[in-house]
Amino acid sequence: MVNEKCKEIVYVIEGTGKLVIENEELLLEEGDMTMIRPGQKYFFEGNLRFLTPCTPAWHPEQHKMVK
Repeated sequence: MVNEKCKEIVYVIEGTGKLVIENEELLLEEGDMTMIRPGQKYFFEGNLRFLTPCTPAWHPEQHKMVK
């Protein structure tokens, strides 16, 4: 995925997993927080429940799936 306009803050509420941003792997667990910047390619793996506030506000048309 890639969000072309938003900064996305990822806060892990529970669980563990991995977030890969531009080929950099981040292992995540409850209480961890990181930021995804506009234009960065990313994906999640694992069993995570997280909160993702965005700025500016998120809209479906600015978010797309990429390979």
